[in-house]
Amino acid sequence: MKTSYLSAALAAACASVFWVGEQEAEACGCVHSPEPPDNGVSEFAINQSSEQIIFEVEEGFVTAHVLIRYAGKPDEFAWVVPIPSVPELSLSPETAFGFLDRDSSPQFSIGSKSECPVAEWTCEYAAMPSCESPPSGCGVGCSGGASDEGNVPVFTDAPLYEDSGLDAPGEDPPVQIIERAVIGSYETIVFAAGDVDGTMQWLADEGFIVNSTMAPFIQSYSDANMLFLASKLVAGANTSDIKPLRMRFASDAPMIPLQLTAVAAEPEMTITAYIYGSEAFSPRDFDRAVVDPEQLSVDTSGRINYPMLLSRSVDEAGGKSFVAEYIGQPIRVDFDQGTGCCSSDFDVCNVADDGICSCPDSPFDEGDCENGEALVAGADLVNELADKHAVLTRLTTRMSAADMTYDPVFEPDADAPRFGRLTLSNDLSTLGSCESDIIDVAQFEEIQELRDCASLYCGPGTCVATASGVGCECEQGTTARRFIDLDGRPSTTCVLDTAPVDFSEGGLVLLDACATIDCGDGTCIDVGGFPTCQCNPGSAGLLEGLEAAPVCEPILTRSTSRGAENFSAALAEVPICAPAPPSCGIYGWNVPADVGDGRRGFACSYSNPSAEDTRPVDSPTCADLGLREPSSGCSTQAASSNLAGFGFGGMVFFLAFRRRRTIGRR
Repeated sequence: MKTSYLSAALAAACASVFWVGEQEAEACGCVHSPEPPDNGVSEFAINQSSEQIIFEVEEGFVTAHVLIRYAGKPDEFAWVVPIPSVPELSLSPETAFGFLDRDSSPQFSIGSKSECPVAEWTCEYAAMPSCESPPSGCGVGCSGGASDEGNVPVFTDAPLYEDSGLDAPGEDPPVQIIERAVIGSYETIVFAAGDVDGTMQWLADEGFIVNSTMAPFIQSYSDANMLFLASKLVAGANTSDIKPLRMRFASDAPMIPLQLTAVAAEPEMTITAYIYGSEAFSPRDFDRAVVDPEQLSVDTSGRINYPMLLSRSVDEAGGKSFVAEYIGQPIRVDFDQGTGCCSSDFDVCNVADDGICSCPDSPFDEGDCENGEALVAGADLVNELADKHAVLTRLTTRMSAADMTYDPVFEPDADAPRFGRLTLSNDLSTLGSCESDIIDVAQFEEIQELRDCASLYCGPGTCVATASGVGCECEQGTTARRFIDLDGRPSTTCVLDTAPVDFSEGGLVLLDACATIDCGDGTCIDVGGFPTCQCNPGSAGLLEGLEAAPVCEPILTRSTSRGAENFSAALAEVPICAPAPPSCGIYGWNVPADVGDGRRGFACSYSNPSAEDTRPVDSPTCADLGLREPSSGCSTQAASSNLAGFGFGGMVFFLAFRRRRTIGRR
């Protein structure tokens, strides 16, 4: 087993976090940029593509393990989060998140179904006479033997059809420092905010990007008597030393504060909560979003559209919902995977010294597991959680910065069905066997041009086709931005053309993100340090190669969809000629077929049989079929040339012949 079990979709540079408690104050918490350098220019362009949190809910307490992702210089890492009380802090193994993601993520099955019209004509055959084949040696005209009613000819011309370190603040600080600690590679400080303006200035002096836009969120937490936790890496630590942080404090319900996450959130950021408790959990005050399996699809490259469909499902549910991806018995990590390789007293599977920690609890694999302490620790944590709790709930949502206007709270839901993994299946439509019978070729080609919209979700925009592929035609006030999607591959979508927070306040000067960007038929707009392309009317933004921003190209075909749906379903509406009637041979004719629920095609020149082909045919005789009528023997003619017909009659003839010869001699 290798650490590749960690989710490939987790590629982020900033992680907002949570607070837990009964208070429902607005939330914030984000990895912040360092203070501006002396020249006032910063390379600040942090982002967060996904967030994963493990919650443990016990009576009166909530423990949260927060996976933090950061990309940048180690000495510039800093993190602030609101908390309800002084927490117990420790570190958690990152690999636990990988195991949970691997064993609780949704499963998909995608097949195909033909949308070709069914045959509307079938063959009816004349009644066959009761004949039998000639016995061996008999020729035409030979008769005799028992009847063979099962001997019916097969006409080969009838075709077969089949479906296809924070420094201490100066004197009289505007904050009250409650606790300092070093946790692993983190320097941490718990403080209470006093005057909001003073707190904002203190945070700015300590290197956090704050301004008047953030003040209302700080104020709301201060009014709710919340504390704050700030942390940074100790001197000499690397970003590889950033580990999940475990917090345990008194609370009744887990919550994820999202509002200041918008400062650094990637478009369609994925947020997943793994909640352990005695019951299943659901988001408070909101229904769970439901993913429509009939919209599950793939694009022409085979890219599955679940991440994009997840975004669409959440938006259609009001934008403040989570999809339940797993509810059931807590997961246990089985390194052995049921093979029996780790259960014997000796190395029956040769796992020792193979470089893979496959059996960490077995003595013969200790060498491979010496460097896999984190892997073993992750498995131990997952199994420990399974021992302590009865139910695991995995809830996932996706949202962009503009959607982060609330803080989701989760509560027990005893009525939630325990279905285990979310399993989705769908059959995609195809016209593979009848494309030559399509009547409206232009309609078919238009559908084909939009097929890749299945794996593109434009949010406040429409998926369209250009000469170079599909892209997003963004609504007024939005612009096209490139991002890394949940599956680890680049995507584009429409985002607001202004950032949620203006980082230029306070004298910070950002590098021009648009300095080297060519948007084609559009204009580059710097949104929070990221280049986006606002396309001219009649053009749409799409990805081309490894460009940092979408490129605007003229629109060829428009859809009426934001994307992320099964575009192949439209093939069922394409007009297609009914298939030609089958050839029934010389003893059959065409009759109407029972098509049942099958799709009927349009009547084209070749779709119906001629009048002659529908005229019944007389039954053939045995002689017509080259067979014999039922009888008991062969004719004399046949016997003279075939010993198989030589019987009693033949013997009498032979004797009479000999007798005449004898009389003649006398």
